[in-house]
Amino acid sequence: FFFSSRRRHTRCSGVSWARRCVQETDHEETLQTQEEKEIVQEEVRELNELQDNEETVLIEEEQEIIQEEVREMVQLLDHEENFSTQKEEELAQEQMKELNELQDDEETFQIQEEEEIIQEEIKELIQLQNQQEELSLIHI
Repeated sequence: FFFSSRRRHTRCSGVSWARRCVQETDHEETLQTQEEKEIVQEEVRELNELQDNEETVLIEEEQEIIQEEVREMVQLLDHEENFSTQKEEELAQEQMKELNELQDDEETFQIQEEEEIIQEEIKELIQLQNQQEELSLIHI
């Protein structure tokens, strides 16, 4: 009886030892698995953060590019407005020159007309003077 109970006890204790070993192994594996999960989760978090940071950097770069393009467009518009203003000023100056030339031409024409009139009057005066001299010669 003692032997058989001992055997039963040994067998039971062997089974419980095996269970304990399996449980401890499972527990260790569970701990390792949990550690691995935590490491993987941490790596996933880090990757997500890196991806978020990368996306943020890309977005910031895109914003900078867009801002630069807007600046260039504003500069082009300003340049175009300045160009238009310069063209308008050039046209106005050209028109003023033409008007001045026309006035000069008109004044020149008037002066020429006046000179012609004066020359005609001088001719008439000379003729009158010649006639007077002839008359005075006749009376003498």
